[in-house]
Amino acid sequence: MTRRSPLVIALIVISLLLFLFATGVWRQYSMNSAARSVTLRVVEDTLSSSSAQTLIEYAHPDLLASVPNESLNSYIASLPRTLGNLQALTTLTGGAEVALLPTSDSENVAQFRVGLEFEAGNAEAQVDLAQVDGQWRVTAYTVYSPLLSH
Repeated sequence: MTRRSPLVIALIVISLLLFLFATGVWRQYSMNSAARSVTLRVVEDTLSSSSAQTLIEYAHPDLLASVPNESLNSYIASLPRTLGNLQALTTLTGGAEVALLPTSDSENVAQFRVGLEFEAGNAEAQVDLAQVDGQWRVTAYTVYSPLLSH
């Protein structure tokens, strides 16, 4: 029996490690999917409506503290004057940085770039997010286009 005890313990430890790793991979996938969903909703809603309402709803408290709602609304409303109406979201790149081990205290963050097609040309939105109380919140939102450069 004593020969089998170390083998049983080793199998239990390996099984536990595999379980923790699988849980971490699932957690990464789930959080990445949720962050992607928030990003697409915020970008599509703000740019198709020319209103920052959805951005404000999903904004991180630090973003709201540093940029007044009026400034967010002005920024979003200014985009169609130069770019025209949003025609399509063309690409989505980026993802979430989530610790694999669920006991980790590190902050979960994400960054996405969304390719955009407007009437006047192409642009790209960059959306940075951080998780607050289990919810993804926008920490930065910027639209880049050569047409916006002065």
